[in-house]
Amino acid sequence: MIFFYNRVDENKSNSFILNDFNAKVRGLTSVILSKQEVNRFGMVARYFHLDKSSIFTLKKKFFSNAVDGAEELGLRFNKPTEFHGFKINDIIEVSAAEMQLNGVNHKGILIQRDINNNPNSVSSISQDTLTEISAKYSSKVSELEIERLIK
Repeated sequence: MIFFYNRVDENKSNSFILNDFNAKVRGLTSVILSKQEVNRFGMVARYFHLDKSSIFTLKKKFFSNAVDGAEELGLRFNKPTEFHGFKINDIIEVSAAEMQLNGVNHKGILIQRDINNNPNSVSSISQDTLTEISAKYSSKVSELEIERLIK
């Protein structure tokens, strides 16, 4: 199941989007599971945080003086957990980046959070478990959780 959401109103919270995502998961899982088994679930969120001193910000938060003078800086890590017998990966990538917004290049920090499970060939994921995984882990892609990664 893949859903893409693009938020264009930067003043609007993404809590509505997350609630909508969870409602779609609940609504579609019964249809999908009636046709085939599911053994993999994931959600990916990407955020761009404007920051003219992105390398300095990342260095201060995650690194030591060993990266002084760096022109590019990034970090990737996985904080897996167990849920209903499934290993759930929580992969976080943070990097200094440039993005074009309204035709203008801006410096900032690109944050990607990828939450997924390791497929288990022995067991499929039930509808109830898919709904619970979605409800439990979707909060990790909220703006509040993403901001905690860079502040």
